Amino acid sequence: KYHYNAPRILFHCRAGISRSATLGVGYYGKQMRLDLTKAYSLMATRRPQISPNPGFIEALETFLG
Repeated sequence: KYHYNAPRILFHCRAGISRSATLGVGYYGKQMRLDLTKAYSLMATRRPQISPNPGFIEALETFLG
C-alpha cells in the first residue's frame, strides 16, 4: 500500500518530460499495481507536461503489462 509519508524518490533528467517521467510512471505502476493509463494519469497530476517518447511508452506497456 502506498503511504504519503514514505521516503520520497526524485527522478531527474534535463527537461523532466520524457526520461524521468517514464521512470516515474513505471515506478508508480509497479509499486501501486496500476496499469499504464492509471499510472500515467497519476504522474500527470504531479507533472502535467510529461510526454514520454513513443519508444518509452512501448517499454512501459511491456513493463506494466
